[in-house]
Amino acid sequence: MSILTSQQLNYICKLMWQSFKIPLFVFNDKREIELEFSANFVLNPLYSSKLSWLNQIYDLKAAQRFPALYRTDYLETIISVPIPSAADRADSVIMLGPSTDSELSEGMIQSLLSDLQIPSDRQAGLFSYYASLPVLSIINNVYAAMHLHYMLYQEELDPAQIYALSHSLTRQPVSIEAPSLTISENRQNTAMHHDALFEKKTMQAIREGNKAEVVRHWRHLPSSGQVGLLAKTSQLRNKKNLAITVITLATRAAVEGGLQYETALTISDLYIQSVEEIKDSKAVDSFIEEMLADFAERVHQTKRNRYSKPINICLDYIFKHLYDKISLADLAQKAALHPHYLSGLFKKEVGCSLRDYIQQTKIEEARSLLMLTDQPISEISTLLNYHDQSYFSKIFKKFTGITPNEFRNSRGVYSVCSIHENEK
Repeated sequence: MSILTSQQLNYICKLMWQSFKIPLFVFNDKREIELEFSANFVLNPLYSSKLSWLNQIYDLKAAQRFPALYRTDYLETIISVPIPSAADRADSVIMLGPSTDSELSEGMIQSLLSDLQIPSDRQAGLFSYYASLPVLSIINNVYAAMHLHYMLYQEELDPAQIYALSHSLTRQPVSIEAPSLTISENRQNTAMHHDALFEKKTMQAIREGNKAEVVRHWRHLPSSGQVGLLAKTSQLRNKKNLAITVITLATRAAVEGGLQYETALTISDLYIQSVEEIKDSKAVDSFIEEMLADFAERVHQTKRNRYSKPINICLDYIFKHLYDKISLADLAQKAALHPHYLSGLFKKEVGCSLRDYIQQTKIEEARSLLMLTDQPISEISTLLNYHDQSYFSKIFKKFTGITPNEFRNSRGVYSVCSIHENEK
């Protein structure tokens, strides 16, 4: 590795500036700026001068000769790359930044400033500051560091090496208590989490747009098991974190049920914002129930809005009488249409025959029962009005490609007893 001349260093720094358009500074161990390319540099208004800002970041010099990334509490990214040593350039370092990894909306900036407890009289300048910051994604910051390192040392690096040397400037590293210890304590206190079946049934009801079933499930929270502890110092914060978790799951289930993706995410954002305004931990419980019911209702309406009134009458009837024997004559009477006309209208709007739709819907219900319960296949078949189990298996395979038994085994859904039997 040869020592760089001042001309070579100037060329490298200029090339980095032209390529990535983020401010670049070279300064030495005396905290003096030797070189800079900073036409787009805007000083963070929380600092009194450029030198005071540089003094704050000078000690971020990367370990040995490797580049490192730093994130500040203000969502700024800074790259630090040491320069090959020379007698007149001991401990010199190149700093690139600040930049931000994404465009920040006014709402995001306001939330950040609130979290950092920035006085209101100092916030206006920070909005302008964030608008001026160059945007460079984290991976492109990594590539910038790799570019610069190679030009200085002619040495290839892997992005993982730079990620490993990334740091937060003021935040403490995130760590958790040993999970095994917490699990042991929960076992001793018989305080394990609720069965996953409860969550699966609730989310399945949202996918189906079944508001009544969602509410019924949530109100019959299993007496065994407990909700996870999501905050240690505040019951209100614990409940809010639980609500945010449930909102996330419900949003995903609603999208899978047919609710438009952007609509679901927007509703999710609004619900999360709303839960943060709640001041009473008991009010969070009713909030969660209302939110789950709303998602289920929206999925239901989405399914309804696709078709004409007679077809929606048929779909509602099929939905409510899935465990009964459903005939074309029954549906025609409910829709007040001639059976032949209804059959053609249904095929035109839904895209399949009434018979196939009823069978497919029953098989979807059977899939749910196979996945979420340990009811025998023969019992599921009878419940859905398939009194010949071999015929039920034939129809199930027609729509899924596999038999009911193969489906249950592939999902790994067994009762506790059957699991123990398989272990013998």
